[in-house]
Amino acid sequence: MKEERINLVEEFINQRGIVTIPELCDKFNVSVNTVRRDLNTLEQQGKIQKVYGGAKRLDPSAEASGGGELLRDYSDRIVRNSDQKIIIAKTAASFIQEGDTIFIDTGTSTVPLVDYIPRNIHLTIVSNSIYVLSRALSLVNATIIGLPGTMKFKTASLVGVECYQMLERYTFNKAFMACSSISLQQGISNSSQEEFQIKRRVLERSQEHFLLVDSSKFDKTALLGFAKLEDFDYIISEKNPPQKYLDYFKEYKIHFITPDVSVQ
Repeated sequence: MKEERINLVEEFINQRGIVTIPELCDKFNVSVNTVRRDLNTLEQQGKIQKVYGGAKRLDPSAEASGGGELLRDYSDRIVRNSDQKIIIAKTAASFIQEGDTIFIDTGTSTVPLVDYIPRNIHLTIVSNSIYVLSRALSLVNATIIGLPGTMKFKTASLVGVECYQMLERYTFNKAFMACSSISLQQGISNSSQEEFQIKRRVLERSQEHFLLVDSSKFDKTALLGFAKLEDFDYIISEKNPPQKYLDYFKEYKIHFITPDVSVQ
């Protein structure tokens, strides 16, 4: 019965393109919790994408290529592994302190970080992410600085010469960065050519480097390697990667952080 319902849910989503949780509850006469479990199952099987308040069918044109990942639209990437990204964001936010000057990168793992910054602390946030700047409106005690540039729609970010040059004005005590992939051979990689130089410049202008990366990105490669693993002081994920990474972190004194485990 359950398997049959899940198959019908998948078929319904593929027919409609995008559906809400209430629509699925009404259609199949089940509870919200049941619908959420069904959507989790389908997402884990790679058959649909969860979105805020519902689900959408997969875009068949967004495919991996050559061991790396093509750059999907931000709206597609933000819903992938969304639960893991929230866990990572909460963990990363615990490192933010009163008086910090931080850079928050444009990736889908870093944007949720804004939601978990304590509202009572005073800090300065610099970013070229449209979504970071928008979410930061609720931080009434923060100074928010948006970098100038040209809008890149796939990453919801501002890029270009103006953005890169403006970074010369700032130094950060902490930089919270995202990536497309991480591997021992290729290091930390990104799929956006326009953001490549910006990421590298941020690392040069910051004291402590935090990489926020969900476990699905380990042992993958992308177009451009912008850093080595040991360029980061902290790597934060929702669960342990393969043992070879833990061994590497120990060798190079990289702090690997999960909600339950810390490898120093």
